[in-house]
Amino acid sequence: MDYFAFFGLPRQFFPDLEKIRRAFLIKSRQLHPDYFSFSLSGEKQKAEELAGINNQAYQTLLDEDQRMAHLLGLEEVLPEEGKAQLSQEFLMEMMEVNEALMELEFEPSVEKKESLSKELQELDERMKAVARPVMEQWDNGEHVDLQPVVDYYMKNRYVHRLQSNLEKMTT
Repeated sequence: MDYFAFFGLPRQFFPDLEKIRRAFLIKSRQLHPDYFSFSLSGEKQKAEELAGINNQAYQTLLDEDQRMAHLLGLEEVLPEEGKAQLSQEFLMEMMEVNEALMELEFEPSVEKKESLSKELQELDERMKAVARPVMEQWDNGEHVDLQPVVDYYMKNRYVHRLQSNLEKMTT
C-alpha cells in the first residue's frame, strides 16, 4: 500500500509534516466508527480496516527512517533482507566500533561511552550528507539514481543498531 497515495500526497523523502497530519485527521474523521454505527457490517468492517491503515500510514510517514524505507520499497530499489552489499571500508569502520562496544562492556566508562556515541552521530551525519542532495533532487522531481539513498538507509540501520546497543549499556 502506498501511504502517500492513501493520503493524496506526493512521494517525498522530506514531505510537509503538517500536510501529513492534516490528511491523517481528515481520514480519521471520515473513517470514525460513529459514521458507520448504523451501516451494514461490511461497510463498518471496511472502515475499521481503513482506520488501521490510516494509523499505520501516519506513523510510517512521520518517522524519517520508516518513511525512507517505505519510499525505497515503493520504488523497488531496496535489496532483499540480508542481501545488501555494504562497502568494505564501512564494514571495517563498524568492526572498530563493535570492538569499542565490547571494550565498554568489560571496562565501563562514561567518557568512552559518550565519545563513542558522538562518533556514531557524526558518522550518521556524514552518511546523510551524501544522501541528502539526492533525496532533495528526487523530491524536486528530478530523475536521479537512488542508490546513494539505499546505501545510506542500509548503513543507517547498522549504525542505529550500534547506537541502540550503546544506549542499553550501563556505565
